[in-house]
Amino acid sequence: MRLLTYVAERTIQYYEDFDEFCKWIKTLKDVKAIEDYEINRETKTIKLRSRHGMSAGLYRGIDPINALVILSMVLFREYWIYMPDTKQAFKIVQDWFRKKVREGRKYKLHES
Repeated sequence: MRLLTYVAERTIQYYEDFDEFCKWIKTLKDVKAIEDYEINRETKTIKLRSRHGMSAGLYRGIDPINALVILSMVLFREYWIYMPDTKQAFKIVQDWFRKKVREGRKYKLHES
């Protein structure tokens, strides 16, 4: 599996299984892929700080495409756009999001 494709699948997990996504974030910290993180389970907000000093966050209501970009920037800096599987990663997230919209799910990306 390619790296950005894997991040795309984890991005979807942020919306479908927040607790598992949080475990993955903890793993990223444990293996020093990120410098630090802060999780607010009540608001489903995650603040991330990368090893190269960039701070970013995922918050309730952000669309999946932007969530993928944020995670990619935190992990791979500006080089994420040059990864060979970038197009496939975006396709995975976009197809998932379109499917949810077609199912009639309102633009409510997290359940209250």
